[in-house]
Amino acid sequence: MHTEVKGSQGTEKVLVELTLNEAMALTGVRFNEDREVAASARRKLNSAIERKYEIEENVH
Repeated sequence: MHTEVKGSQGTEKVLVELTLNEAMALTGVRFNEDREVAASARRKLNSAIERKYEIEENVH
């Protein structure tokens, strides 16, 4: 799979609202009592990037 991002210079800012636990999970902190924390944070980031940029996925 190849992902192509159009119109990105890589310097634009994307704002994502994360809980403190989600932000900590992205730095590598593990939450054994709630394993969904890191996954939720990654989904929020991916969603914000997809909204910000036109992303095409080409499956070869």
